[in-house]
Amino acid sequence: MKAYLSILIIFANLMCHAQAWAPASAIWHYGFSSPFGEVGFVKITVGSDTLIQGRSCTKLHKRTIGHDFVNNLDYDYSLGEEVTFDSLGLVLIFDLSENGFDTLFNLHASPGDSWTLPKRPENLICDSLSQLAVLDTGTAIRNGIPLRWLFVSVSFSPVDFAPLSYMDTLFERIGPVSSYLLSHDLCNSALDQHEGGPFRCYQDDQFSYVRDPGSSCEAPLQIPQWAKTMTQQLFPNPGVDLIFFDPPFGDPIMTVTIRDAQGALVLHMSEASPIRSLNVSHLGAGIYTVELQSRKGLLQRLKWIKQG
Repeated sequence: MKAYLSILIIFANLMCHAQAWAPASAIWHYGFSSPFGEVGFVKITVGSDTLIQGRSCTKLHKRTIGHDFVNNLDYDYSLGEEVTFDSLGLVLIFDLSENGFDTLFNLHASPGDSWTLPKRPENLICDSLSQLAVLDTGTAIRNGIPLRWLFVSVSFSPVDFAPLSYMDTLFERIGPVSSYLLSHDLCNSALDQHEGGPFRCYQDDQFSYVRDPGSSCEAPLQIPQWAKTMTQQLFPNPGVDLIFFDPPFGDPIMTVTIRDAQGALVLHMSEASPIRSLNVSHLGAGIYTVELQSRKGLLQRLKWIKQG
């Protein structure tokens, strides 16, 4: 009888805790902007349950909504879905490429614990492996509900870029309250199908949390200053033989690097005097990433289309 009661208690605790991660009504919002003039948000909602490798898992549907100010186009499309599983606070995410589960969050971790976050999504431009380390833990009251939190450091070493890191706090039920819910290609999220961005808000039937009180989860889109000046920095776009640079704020371009859609270096120029134009007639038709570095060290990455 004792054993039976113990099993019932464990099962009840499991069911209670399982409701803390991704209840059916949960919705997350994240802001998004790219150096290519695109501004919007990512919306994640809970879908149906599914059984994978004997585990009852929860589907998360991802959608990106926004506006491309360079081409003056609205966009609204699905980013696909992720599958997660909660085991008493250990939140796992299914890695399709590995056909197995990987750790997303461990809400029962202690200071000093760490784990490697899965690469999602992967591309050939700037893959990275993110390492999460727990620095501190505790419990806070949000909307009258006690939530366990982890203060963490996330570091990653992207290919061809210097190592980077940032701090964040993970809350039970919410996930990170500064960065994106799912691990992703942090140094190059602009090329990851408009995925990734700062946390805006979370809500479900019993609980809601907004990072900036008074702001909207799906705030009206406004043209940022850098988007207004972008077409003046690199033109014509699309182009054929020559491209010209007219950087804003009187900070001249000193270095230009161009990579093709696969991330391969196709042109690099660094001069002692300002670069105002560039002959690109030898490049094939396609979409390129143009990196501009100014005299003051400002680095911008712009999308440029080469016409045939």
